[in-house]
Amino acid sequence: FGTSGSKIVDQFITNNSLKWIPYDKFKNIKYLNKEGLGTIYKAIYEDVEVILKYFDYFNSSDESLNEFLNEWKIINYSDEIIRIYGFTKDPDTLNYVLIMEYTNKGSLKRCLTEITKNWEQKLFYLYQIIKGLNDIHKEDLIHYNFHDVII
Repeated sequence: FGTSGSKIVDQFITNNSLKWIPYDKFKNIKYLNKEGLGTIYKAIYEDVEVILKYFDYFNSSDESLNEFLNEWKIINYSDEIIRIYGFTKDPDTLNYVLIMEYTNKGSLKRCLTEITKNWEQKLFYLYQIIKGLNDIHKEDLIHYNFHDVII
C-alpha cells in the first residue's frame, strides 16, 4: 500500500507489525462521537468494520508523532485491549489517523449502564480490564488516560 511519508510512522508500523492503509480504501465513513482526546468514526475496510480515531493533539510534527506513538505502544502489549490495525492520513487535515478494531459494545460506561442485573458479565468485563492493565504494567508502562468512557 505504500508508506506514510514519515520515517517515524513507517518505523512504528514496521516494528509493531501494523499496516499503512491509504485513506481512500475506507468506505461509509460515519461520525460516531467525540470522546476524551479525539473524535471517533466508523468505517468499512475490506468488508470489515473498523474505527478511525482522530486525536485532537496529534499532528504531523516529529515531536507530536513520537509522543503519540510512545503512548500507543501500550495497546500492543495485551490481548485484552482493542487492537490497532494501523494508520492512515486524512487528506483534508493531513493528520494521521489510528485504525482500530471495532467493537459494537461501546464504552465500559455504556456497557455497565445497559447491564444492570447481570453481575457475572460485569465481573467478566472487570477481569478483562484487570488482565489488560496487568499486561501493560508487566512492560513497565502506565495507561495515563484510564477512565470508563475510553475503555
